[in-house]
Amino acid sequence: MKNLLLMLAPEELSVKQQEIVSLISSSLIESNESIMIFSSSDEEMIRRRLEAIFLDYLYTNLIKG
Repeated sequence: MKNLLLMLAPEELSVKQQEIVSLISSSLIESNESIMIFSSSDEEMIRRRLEAIFLDYLYTNLIKG
């Protein structure tokens, strides 16, 4: 095994927190590009992808809503 991705979260999560964890989880396999990014060892690229996902979530759910 070259890489391992481990997602940890507290047992008790608010609805918004559950949405974010679910969003990150589903984004792991949403496209070949995402699969390549998350399976890479490039911490900066992974961080940028997570930031983009979270910013999109904020814009869609908090700024527009």
